[in-house]
Amino acid sequence: MKLRNKLIHAVAVGALLTATQAPAAGNAQSSDSAQAVADANRASAAAIARQNAEIAAQQQQQASDANLTEKQKRDRVKAAGRAAKERAKAEERERKATEQKASGRTGSSRTAKAIGGCVAGALVGGLLGALLGGKGNKGSSILAGAAAGCGVGAALGLSHKDEGELNHYVSNDFALRDDVQEDNFYASESQKNVALKKSETTFENAQHRFTVPAGVDFDPANIVVNERLMRATGPVHMRGSPGANAVVLGDYGPNDRFLTYGTTRDGAWTYVVDDADGRYTLLGYVASPYVTTNLQLPAAQHVARAAPKPIPVKPARGRGAARSGPTALASTQSSAPRVATYTASTACKSSILSAGGASQNMKSCSGARSVAFNLNPTVKKVMA
Repeated sequence: MKLRNKLIHAVAVGALLTATQAPAAGNAQSSDSAQAVADANRASAAAIARQNAEIAAQQQQQASDANLTEKQKRDRVKAAGRAAKERAKAEERERKATEQKASGRTGSSRTAKAIGGCVAGALVGGLLGALLGGKGNKGSSILAGAAAGCGVGAALGLSHKDEGELNHYVSNDFALRDDVQEDNFYASESQKNVALKKSETTFENAQHRFTVPAGVDFDPANIVVNERLMRATGPVHMRGSPGANAVVLGDYGPNDRFLTYGTTRDGAWTYVVDDADGRYTLLGYVASPYVTTNLQLPAAQHVARAAPKPIPVKPARGRGAARSGPTALASTQSSAPRVATYTASTACKSSILSAGGASQNMKSCSGARSVAFNLNPTVKKVMA
């Protein structure tokens, strides 16, 4: 709780310092800027308070889930999704209103841009909390993300359009590529080059959630999370569970690139996922020796992701004829889609974003919904 309070305080202080960096242009402008900063601080604090309330509600929900039926759990997930959409719409309206108000009050475009960037960053802190790349946060953000998001647009001096495009590129490409350590992003509207550089990776306990379809197994005790883009080095089967005799659900061809979410604890099998609309779905498993993080693509290039090719169904030769081959080798599998929420060791990757002499440190904990901050000095670190 103390750590959470410190983070909230840091957001408010960061918003104030960022917004007051622009020089005052006369007493009237200075007074207006101070009022605009106060409005921005209140908007940021309100957004963080909502995020806090959501996290607390989800923790309470998880504690009571053990007594619910599967149907009740699914209904609860759907209701939470609808509520999250409504909150997002309300926050977007509030962001636009605050930005309009700030722009109209002060003659300093730098101040207005700083305030707008700070508020916008705080409102999407759930996404920016993971190096602008926590796509799986889904509204329950890491509180530190709000603090980081509050400073990105202001510190780098980017327009909202450029900030959104930078966010998309970092979250969908740069943060997920282990074969690229440095990159550049050109913010066309702001006419600035943003230098991207990765620093270190730490492993921390983090909470995750994804949908597990029927026919796919999942053991929450057998995953080390490390969200990455990978490439198939040759033809490879995607199976319903980690095992050479498991059901084949689809195939990838040589040089197909796709999103992965980590490996089994022994590293032998890699989890393949989809993150459509920011929601993760576990598709299956591929054998780790047949995939690589070397995408064989230049930096600053969007990575096109391949979908697994379906397995053709062979017609039966006669009535009651048994099918043969790996597709008929079933493991113990779930009978219906379910949502798995679990805590696992997670690769948290840090990067530095720099533009115009300013820089911002960002951190990505894969698709983490929340992070259990590990203050143990012996926590494992891996240099990226």
